[in-house]
Amino acid sequence: ERGMLEGALEKVLLSFLEPYVDGIVKEQLHISVFSGKIELKSLSLKPEALALLGFPDYRAKSSQIGQININVPWRALLSKEISVEVSAVRIDVEHISQSRPNDEQILEEMRSSKSKVLQLRTQQLAEL
Repeated sequence: ERGMLEGALEKVLLSFLEPYVDGIVKEQLHISVFSGKIELKSLSLKPEALALLGFPDYRAKSSQIGQININVPWRALLSKEISVEVSAVRIDVEHISQSRPNDEQILEEMRSSKSKVLQLRTQQLAEL
């Protein structure tokens, strides 16, 4: 049963992190999930991540995520919390729209971004 839970956790972590984060080494993640202490280092935000988060006119020009630590208490999964800590985050944001949009364009871009996020979340839930 524990192996099945580890596989499920690995799949969930990848489905939620991969659309936004570059630099995840799947083999390292697998070994880390098994131990319950997941440490991901030297990551970066994907340029399109800001659009997925509802900011369609911006992109991550460069970024650095120093570390993501996730602690999964396998022996007490139902009684203890899973903890997530993200440290040393730096993002250089670039505005990518050349002309100033009107209110209708802004609303349409926001709807489009939200729709993309909903589609992504629906897909992630379907994969669980």
